[in-house]
Amino acid sequence: MFFFRGAEEIRVEGRFGLNYTILDLATTGIGSDDRIVELALLQFREDGRVTRSYETLLNPGRDIPNSSFHGINEAMVEEAPGFAEVVKLVQNYLASSDLVLAFNIRLDLRMLGYHFQDLGLEMPSIQELCLTNLFRQLAPKAPRRLKELCESHGVPLDDANRSLTKIEAVHLVLLQYLSSMPAANGSLAPVKDIEAPRFTRDDSKERARAVSPILDRLTSRLPRHNVDSSFDRYFELLDDVFADSVLEHREAVALFLRASELGMDQEDTQRAHQAYVEGLLEVAYQDGFYTEMEAEHLEAVAAALNVTDVVRSADNKKLALYPRDLKGKITCFAGAPRGTLEGRNIGEAKLVELASEAGLRLSSTVTPKLDFLVVTESKNALERVSLAKRMKVPLVTEQVFWNWLGIQVQ
Repeated sequence: MFFFRGAEEIRVEGRFGLNYTILDLATTGIGSDDRIVELALLQFREDGRVTRSYETLLNPGRDIPNSSFHGINEAMVEEAPGFAEVVKLVQNYLASSDLVLAFNIRLDLRMLGYHFQDLGLEMPSIQELCLTNLFRQLAPKAPRRLKELCESHGVPLDDANRSLTKIEAVHLVLLQYLSSMPAANGSLAPVKDIEAPRFTRDDSKERARAVSPILDRLTSRLPRHNVDSSFDRYFELLDDVFADSVLEHREAVALFLRASELGMDQEDTQRAHQAYVEGLLEVAYQDGFYTEMEAEHLEAVAAALNVTDVVRSADNKKLALYPRDLKGKITCFAGAPRGTLEGRNIGEAKLVELASEAGLRLSSTVTPKLDFLVVTESKNALERVSLAKRMKVPLVTEQVFWNWLGIQVQ
């Protein structure tokens, strides 16, 4: 029997019924020195029945420069297994698959190849199929983006970042095209499963966006001072630390050192953190709306600073944190914006217009001269973010960027 991939032809030999495996990875980047941070596999038979699935976070043994894309940071993977601990399971999935499917499958297989090479192992020989090409054939009028593709087929996709959630949704879509998938004669043979450690996002829930326990331990060691600090310099560092909504270990240490330099004790830092979060909340409510992006950012910051009781009141002191004066600053955009302004999606032209009005100098490429890189939720921006991290260019999330400009975007 034959199955088509673009202009190519794949021959799939029937054995005891076909096993399809859907694969999805989240990685630190796309280079040979980048590593996998999340792995998900779902295997199903030609009748659509799922026989097994697996997901885990993986500790890449290096920094994770693109946390804003997949929501996985260094704190989340500290207790996760390394690839060597799950490689036998991965081998088993691949070796028992008649066809392996993934979006950007060549990239995913290349990233897996780097890991196998590190361990001195060879990847099993497989037949591969790109899901992008598959859906282009099966549903040529369907949207290209995964979330919209699933919704157009009546399949909800609540978490488009999590790997297993994505491939489970893809499987439900593929069920609508079983008659167009390869078929084979013969009885279905059971696939022997292999045990491997799992450490998922749920296991790491308390560490997902923050390392507040570490910050708490650090600030508890601050010496006692009788200094009435205005917190201004501390707020400046908080602004930079939370531009990407995530508090990393090194950033927690930097906050501790800054507080110590300013003569702040633990009580001072707690008051500063409370005031900072209240200030962000005040900014968010300036237009009477509290958008999803604002909520995501504020919740992440509050969790990181261990501020749990934030109640907005009319007499909250308004902090002059935003907007920022960005005239003459050099920036570059990574990915398309997801916000809306006056009921319309912000396209690239509008993005450039708003930035120019603020006096920003725009660069079309990532260079060490950038003052910051604006990051949106687009996987197409992965390469730019990775490059910016290597060049030590600060990352700023889309919502923070709008706040800096003093523009209320939903």
